[in-house]
Amino acid sequence: MGWKLFVFAVLLCTVSFQARAELWNIVVDEWPPYSCSKCPEGGAGVKALKEALRTVNVDLEVTYLPWVHVLREVRTQKYLGYLAWPASVTKGYLLPAQAVFESKLIFVENATHPLEWSVLTDLKGKRIGLHEGSGYFNEFMDLVNKKVIIPVINPSDNARILLVSQGKLDAALLDEENAKYYLEQMPDRFRSKIKINEHILKIEGIYLVISEKNRDKILVLEKALKNVNTQKIVDDYIRKLQSMKNQ
Repeated sequence: MGWKLFVFAVLLCTVSFQARAELWNIVVDEWPPYSCSKCPEGGAGVKALKEALRTVNVDLEVTYLPWVHVLREVRTQKYLGYLAWPASVTKGYLLPAQAVFESKLIFVENATHPLEWSVLTDLKGKRIGLHEGSGYFNEFMDLVNKKVIIPVINPSDNARILLVSQGKLDAALLDEENAKYYLEQMPDRFRSKIKINEHILKIEGIYLVISEKNRDKILVLEKALKNVNTQKIVDDYIRKLQSMKNQ
């Protein structure tokens, strides 16, 4: 009887060991509704990433920080990775083949004085609010570097929207859902002065970029992202969040 109990205990330990999930620690921007410490399930993008990684027996430990602090932290390489679009990938990190979800970049503009443009060069001399530390797509950054567009740097998405409502900026460049999130929380006296330009500037992939010392995790990540439709999870989350706000 004793040897049977011994074999059973060994088998139980083996199963427990095999079932124990690997833990990945990542750092993300406070960027609602995608990654947000106060949002349900940590935000749409975090929820989608967690669900994908569970299919490959990986748990996610997430630290939420302002973007400029994220950039400072990733230089230490103490985190396995962070969420970013391609232009914001820093030295020492690798871009996987597949994005977790997509980000639609738009202008938030003053409702009384909307932008009049068809191509980006029409924005010559315009003061555009940009997020501190963020990289943007090449065509836009070329105009910023040539001083065709005047960049006004601010670390807060919410603050940039307020500056547009006050006429201190001609527009601010944001993700569409991020802009909607903040607009819905603003008092009417500010929200009534703001509109989202209907033109989508660029659709950027948001990736979990991996540190070079953890490059072996990229194949695990890519397998996980093939197992789950993470974009659908993000879209469903945002629809549900909007539905809850409308109730």
